[in-house]
Amino acid sequence: MDVVTKKRAPLELAALDFAAVLNQIEQLDGDLDQAILSTFGELKLELAEAVDRRIYFLQFLESQIEHVEKMEKAWKERRRILENLNERIKESTKTTIIANDGSMKLKGTTGELAVQKSPPSVEYAFDFSKKSFDIVTDDIVSKHKIPAKYLQHLELLQINKSAVREDLQAGIELGFAKLTRGSHVRVKI
Repeated sequence: MDVVTKKRAPLELAALDFAAVLNQIEQLDGDLDQAILSTFGELKLELAEAVDRRIYFLQFLESQIEHVEKMEKAWKERRRILENLNERIKESTKTTIIANDGSMKLKGTTGELAVQKSPPSVEYAFDFSKKSFDIVTDDIVSKHKIPAKYLQHLELLQINKSAVREDLQAGIELGFAKLTRGSHVRVKI
């Protein structure tokens, strides 16, 4: 037994076919015959079905996007909770080890926990500004032919962190920065 399935017309094709028949109807001088009315009705129905499919699909996509946004929010919250718990456990472990002689290692059957000094980090006497700039290169300017009227030349200064670190490690005192050294829990398995 053969099953006849109606072929679905894509929205763009259904709209073009419908517009073509409308155009032919407008150009007719006399009465519309039954064949043209029948074709017009079929095309009108095809167009309506194509529009409905597109609407349903767009609604489906929007609901999926909304679902993903909710899941993303839930996962971000879960991550925040896990990171906070991780930090609390590390701090508690560090406090326990330091209270029982800082050089002590806590050994288990799968590994050991110890407090280890962190590498020195540079601490500045000021906060870096977090400004956002729409920076473009000369290549982008020439490729897109951006007129000079729409460009600003900015001179930016950046801290040379390597030089600051090297001088501080060499014992040179800088009024705007110093070396600090913390500690962290080392897990050895």
